Amino acid sequence: MTALQLQVRDPGTEFAGLPPLGGITALTLPGLDGDADLAGLTTTFPALKRVVLGPVPEHSTPDLTPLHALPWLSVTLAADGQPPRLKGHEVLGGRLRFTTTATLYLR
Repeated sequence: MTALQLQVRDPGTEFAGLPPLGGITALTLPGLDGDADLAGLTTTFPALKRVVLGPVPEHSTPDLTPLHALPWLSVTLAADGQPPRLKGHEVLGGRLRFTTTATLYLR
């Protein structure tokens, strides 16, 4: 197995104490809190190459700075509506992508 989708709210606390899982290269975290501690991703998944975060709540301010520890990591940030304000996004440069989720109501 090289890819996982996990329902975690805060990797910093929920992955604490886990040994490194070096075989995981792709991770999707759909239930992430907007202000979650992402440092746990880099220590628990040291071989991570792709991560999808969110949808992140619109009024949150995710800090992406810890993800800079994995220089090969591609990050996709999903948001409902407008992308949230971010901290540390500049260190990711072109490795950061946004996607918007929407709900469509048909009559």
